[in-house]
Amino acid sequence: MTLRTLLVATPSFRELVFAPASVDRIEALGELRVLDDPADADALMAALPGIDVLITSWGATPLTAEVLEHADRLRLIAHSASSVKHFVTDEIFRRGVRITQAGQAMARPVAEVSLAFTLVMLHRIHRYDHGLRAGAAWRESIDAPPQHGLAGSRVGVVGASRTGVEYIRMLVALGAEVVVHDPYLTAERAAELGVRRLDLDSLLRTSRIVALHAPTLPETHELIGARELALMANGSSLVNTARSWLVDSNALLTELRSGRIDAALDVFDEEPLPSDSPLRELPNVLLTPHRAAATVECYLEMGAIVASELEHFAAGEALEFELTESALARMA
Repeated sequence: MTLRTLLVATPSFRELVFAPASVDRIEALGELRVLDDPADADALMAALPGIDVLITSWGATPLTAEVLEHADRLRLIAHSASSVKHFVTDEIFRRGVRITQAGQAMARPVAEVSLAFTLVMLHRIHRYDHGLRAGAAWRESIDAPPQHGLAGSRVGVVGASRTGVEYIRMLVALGAEVVVHDPYLTAERAAELGVRRLDLDSLLRTSRIVALHAPTLPETHELIGARELALMANGSSLVNTARSWLVDSNALLTELRSGRIDAALDVFDEEPLPSDSPLRELPNVLLTPHRAAATVECYLEMGAIVASELEHFAAGEALEFELTESALARMA
């Protein structure tokens, strides 16, 4: 099957994500056209007639009924990033257009950062770094709870998402005891992963590290609030590389100010993190600026996934990362 494909992405995004080899693979399937401004709805509507595949990127224009009226041949949308919720509408599914996305590329790098955060929290590296930078003479004068190793520590994972599963596999391989709270995780799947399922309260009470990997859904908003944070043991740590949506940020700040628990955070309610955020001053907090997925390899894999999905589509084969309407409702 020959495809006429429209790639809508800024030049900088294309350079980041679409290596020459990926572009060659897409062009081998047929004509490839390019638009530079994902937010230009008028340009998109003018370019859509005759297009079989639309490749979207960051800042994609919402695909409303008005926009899709111009998509007379559109059969596939391939998103070259992760979440599609900001531009996908019911009209897409009503018209029978299929959707796939490249978010799987982000799972491993985000899991690696979650693992790095976990090790930092267990070994109190953040506390010693803050202390020495603040002028502490040596370790004895730095306020830090006892250090622990990963082997033998219980790590509680909230959400067996694709990133959560990658993180779980790393933890299990390194000898951690892993417990998981996820209403969609079956007993059989938990056994495959080598983990034990727990209710959220028990996980919070008994885990040395609590790592969040749940999706952004109405029922997960502030899933970890004041009551839940109070259940965490003294000296335990919260790791969040998912979304700040999952945590009551004011309640978390109160707990962190007490010094009772530690936290490693890559995501925040307000981004960029304000310069006067009190989080910046706390010695028991490790902060990174929402960069967990930002590896060179991750970006290039996103482009390679898009090329692979287009090849599957052209050959009439199953898409590896297709999103159904029901699956999308459960995803971040």
